[in-house]
Amino acid sequence: MASCSWMKLLLDTSAETAEFDDPELKDATGLTTGIFRLPKNMTAEQVCQDYLSNVYRYIVKNLKMRMGEEVFASTPMECYVTTPAIWTDKAQTATRNAAMRAGFGSRPGDVIRMITEPEAAAIAALKSDLKPGSINMAKVRDKRQLKTVTY
Repeated sequence: MASCSWMKLLLDTSAETAEFDDPELKDATGLTTGIFRLPKNMTAEQVCQDYLSNVYRYIVKNLKMRMGEEVFASTPMECYVTTPAIWTDKAQTATRNAAMRAGFGSRPGDVIRMITEPEAAAIAALKSDLKPGSINMAKVRDKRQLKTVTY
């Protein structure tokens, strides 16, 4: 069985090395021998799609068990996909495309929202400290618009 690791990071091919990077990092992350391996004849987007397809099937299966088939079928799902803050638009689009092809956002009313990992972490970290009625805003990137969502 072929295994892949860190494949999400391969979606951003424009990532450059910096002066403080460990010189051995390049060897460790080589496409053929390092930790950034892809299966033969597959792109990073295809591997991410494969992974996300399994995540989507698991979520749908569990929601149907908890909610019932009919309630699930009539309830829109809002999915938040996180990406590193420094990623290019191209890498974010590749991530969104992989999620869409995996099934996210495929039902009428379902949406996929893109949010950076630092924003998601801040929301998660601060949410328990917020009092009812306090402001908790996050900017969510959506290809159609930049929208502010209140949690």
